[in-house]
Amino acid sequence: HQTISSSYSPPLDSIENLESWYSSENLGPVVGLFLKHSISEMFLFFVDARHSVIDYHGEGVWNLRKDLNQDKSFEHSGKGNASKIILVLEFSLAQNHTFVATSSYSRGNFREDGIHKVFFSNGSVLSTKLNNAWTRMWDLGVSYKYSF
Repeated sequence: HQTISSSYSPPLDSIENLESWYSSENLGPVVGLFLKHSISEMFLFFVDARHSVIDYHGEGVWNLRKDLNQDKSFEHSGKGNASKIILVLEFSLAQNHTFVATSSYSRGNFREDGIHKVFFSNGSVLSTKLNNAWTRMWDLGVSYKYSF
């Protein structure tokens, strides 16, 4: 369900016949290290660290714009890298019952040498350079694990 709104008001209305889509993939090698340490019979500690080199490609269709409504309205391509570290602490409550605490941090960066292309329905193509983009994410989690 897609809506139109301004930053100062609630959504105005639904957009009828919206069939726009976007698809992307990040390909590239991943190098990692996984460590597991038994602190005691009741506690296990895990560290999972990874680094990847990314070859990014995405494309999409904006079907509500007549000048862009076609098989492919735009595409992006670029290169970057990403890193992630995951920390896990498991506390064994009893046989098959475990309490799990997790924390992870990840970051990614796409360099400024990416390309953004827009394909117009009249056959013309507009190419622009993608700006440098980065992302960071941190999370905490708790869960219960039952093994059978």
